[in-house]
Amino acid sequence: MAHYGSIMQWGNNHRQYNYNAKMDFSEFDNADPFVVASAKTLTATVISQEISALASVKNIKLPDVCSNFSVPHLDTFSFLRTHGFSM
Repeated sequence: MAHYGSIMQWGNNHRQYNYNAKMDFSEFDNADPFVVASAKTLTATVISQEISALASVKNIKLPDVCSNFSVPHLDTFSFLRTHGFSM
């Protein structure tokens, strides 16, 4: 929960993001902060299809949260390739 609190504080205090982005990020049913906090606690990697959007003001993207908290992030296809899966 300590990491979750830090992540929520970061998102809600970040000047770049607009009000709606901050509200969406802090919604109870938004798993992103929990996923990053869990990964940080477990020293795990987050796997998702989201792409970083450093200039975004409307959305707080999962890869950007991961980057800010030094949590590794891979997109799904990179993860699959890394582990020898092919399509």
